[in-house]
Amino acid sequence: MYKGIIVEQSLEDISILKSVQILDVENSTDSDWVLYRVNVNEDEIKKLAGYLKEEWYMHFWKNREVIVVFRNKIFHLNYDDKSTWKDALNYGISHGIAEEQLDFPIE
Repeated sequence: MYKGIIVEQSLEDISILKSVQILDVENSTDSDWVLYRVNVNEDEIKKLAGYLKEEWYMHFWKNREVIVVFRNKIFHLNYDDKSTWKDALNYGISHGIAEEQLDFPIE
């Protein structure tokens, strides 16, 4: 299972959240976002991608493996090897996401 955080506002239809294991829900302290901490498998990650708004991304991690999900593209990276981040960063930037927002934090 992968851990991750899904921002409610990033989804076109929040009913998809009924199909994933939600661990916690919180309101972001610095925005109006509602954050869902989840556990998901790879099939659920692929399904979530179809519900993601174009200008958003989400990411999930297991140990140091990170899966970055955009609506039409999924990237696998090694958290410790920043060279594996290049394609995901370029894709996000090309879709209007600020580079500083593409930091993919893990716990």
